[in-house]
Amino acid sequence: MRVIVNSMLLRGINYLIIFAIISLIIYSGTKSADFGGRVKTTRVSKQYDDNNQPRLTHVVVPFHAKQIDRMQDFFDLWVKYPPCARLDVTPGVSYLEYNPKLGHQIDLVFFVGSMNDTLTVKQQLFAMYDKLPYQNVKECFSSVTFSEHRFNTTDNSYLLGAKAMFERFLGADLGLNDQNSKPYYAFYMEPDVRPIRPGWLSYTDAQCRWPSPPFWVKGSQFRGTPLPRHCKNIVTKMHINGNALYNLRDPAFREYYHGMVLPFLKAKGHKPWLLAYDLFFMTNVLENEEQYPAYQRHIHKFVLSDFIQNRWHVNYTRQEILDDSESTYLVHGGTVLD
Repeated sequence: MRVIVNSMLLRGINYLIIFAIISLIIYSGTKSADFGGRVKTTRVSKQYDDNNQPRLTHVVVPFHAKQIDRMQDFFDLWVKYPPCARLDVTPGVSYLEYNPKLGHQIDLVFFVGSMNDTLTVKQQLFAMYDKLPYQNVKECFSSVTFSEHRFNTTDNSYLLGAKAMFERFLGADLGLNDQNSKPYYAFYMEPDVRPIRPGWLSYTDAQCRWPSPPFWVKGSQFRGTPLPRHCKNIVTKMHINGNALYNLRDPAFREYYHGMVLPFLKAKGHKPWLLAYDLFFMTNVLENEEQYPAYQRHIHKFVLSDFIQNRWHVNYTRQEILDDSESTYLVHGGTVLD
């Protein structure tokens, strides 16, 4: 009897040891993510490849050659509010505990439009960029490239030029969609986009990652006191400003733009020289009654977000935005008063 009891006791101890080992393995393969207080738990695979996951891969800075003098102010704000966040020095970045790589390994593309040769512009631009500090600024970017769009006599205007450059960005003409680049989400960032908090690139990257569902466009509607004509126009009120995140990985997005949006605008007689490119999507969504099933399938892929605020032609203070929104890191347009 004593032998049987000892055998059963030994077997029970073995089971406990096996159970403890299995529990330890499961625990060590689990991470917690804190996204603004929303805690999620997920199993982390040993084969996890950050490059193949939804993430921010590119920042594209489009500007006209005549705006080169504004680029110094643009870079000065990168020094004042560094793009990359660090847990040890940047306040309010608990999301980095989930992935310290946020805001790193980004390809930076300067995209200039001009009717003339841009060699001088390129030299001036890189002279400014080279003076930026490495830590938390240049270290965020794995590559820096310069691309140009040569305007012709038909698209050398504000609206047509912006449309032509946007369509090159959306397509493959900038080299963003080649096999070496493998873009996923790209942030289209004009020179009048101002950071108001440090770690803005890391936070923008976080908008592309889990638990965010896939999207085509994510950005801000107009945030300010609208002019009377804006109040009457639902498209103007609801459109997502062009300074936004775009999904360059999903070919269905480009097919939607070229196969549905542009043909609809042409059929309805919309003049491209009278309509800003960032109004195209919402014009199609709200006016294309014949494609209502497509609207139902696609509307959730256009996401309004607070990571950037569109303050076009609005006077504002940085402090009022900081007080009003914990999740706003960037502001487009307007005049900052502090």
